Amino acid sequence: MNAEELFQKVRNDLPIEHDSDDFIYDVKKTYKRYFDDISSLEVDAFGDEELRDATIQDVKVRIRNVVMVLKRYYEGCHSEAYQLLKEQIVKTDGFLDIDVIIKEKGEYYYRARNNDESIRSFEDMFHIPNNKRGIVKTERFSAPGYPCLYLGNTVYDCWEEMGRPSFEELSFSGFRVKDDFMVYDLRKPDEVAFEKGNLPKTLIRLVYIIACQFKVLHKTHTFKPEYIIPQLILELIISSNREKNKKERGLYDLPWGVAYTSTHQAKDFLYQEDYLENIAIPVVDSSFKNAHCGFLASLFEISEPICYRYEELKERQTGLFWEPMEIDEKEKIASKYGLTKLGFIERRLKKDTEYNCLEYLVVDKPTLSFSYEGRPKDVMIKSSGNWSLSFENPPDEFEGLFE
Repeated sequence: MNAEELFQKVRNDLPIEHDSDDFIYDVKKTYKRYFDDISSLEVDAFGDEELRDATIQDVKVRIRNVVMVLKRYYEGCHSEAYQLLKEQIVKTDGFLDIDVIIKEKGEYYYRARNNDESIRSFEDMFHIPNNKRGIVKTERFSAPGYPCLYLGNTVYDCWEEMGRPSFEELSFSGFRVKDDFMVYDLRKPDEVAFEKGNLPKTLIRLVYIIACQFKVLHKTHTFKPEYIIPQLILELIISSNREKNKKERGLYDLPWGVAYTSTHQAKDFLYQEDYLENIAIPVVDSSFKNAHCGFLASLFEISEPICYRYEELKERQTGLFWEPMEIDEKEKIASKYGLTKLGFIERRLKKDTEYNCLEYLVVDKPTLSFSYEGRPKDVMIKSSGNWSLSFENPPDEFEGLFE
């Protein structure tokens, strides 16, 4: 098998459908197919036989680790499962052994919510408030009770993720990136990822992508085994980053979330991987007294929510479509998408909707201290408005202990 053939196979196999009701059996079976495929890769795909053998061995060890993590989790040994995955995936520098990508200033993402009486402004389109964490359900990359901001790179993606509800009754907001930030890359790899220089890292990353790309078999069940590895990965991100933030790095130097391809891919729509990219970022400030996380608020400008039912009254749509003589398949799909209700909403959110910021004040430093020597100390502070620095006497040793 060559790299191009493997790319096509991975593209077709992800997301993964269940073969049975036994999740661990299905995971092992999927990994067996994957390992057989990469074991048959030609040396030319790597350019070096030693590199090929080392990569395949590394993949084998990681597969065994993931399967063992799932078994420990099923046995009720959740802390052991977490530790096993940590030993395999967290590097000595505290970063996860997964490629990082940058979400750049000016990029657009979207969020959808059911259009009910609770949606009044852009603030209602942000993550579930910390003081309402009791309503946070289990999601692919977040555990119950811990708020996480989920965004899609298209309106179509949001609609699919919500289970295809009535489109006319949804509220949509645009999230425009204010400054570059980092996330770990768990998306379905593209063709470039299978090129010779990128292949070893891609094969290793696919071990974790596969574990996160199983479609949910029982959607009404409280426990969804398909979420075990994704949730553990996000917990590792939170834990590792908090340690690094205390010791050496600021919040903005760390990848706090993940980018991943939605498992809600359907054959009745043309819009596949490029239209189905999600990002999930857990709150960094989880304090009950702060409804919203200041760090997440500092990453985005958010539009006022709009609803198709009202927006279509403001602008008549045409169904006409002229196809140029010379146009490739990607451009053809993009052109047609622009004429759909989905494309119409995105256009309105980008051009005709007001954007605002939630209030935030973020000190991007593990600790802030002053010395008598009078040496200056540089501190980066991001704020949505004016702020002041005040000094108070140190609190009593037991003050606030029982609050």
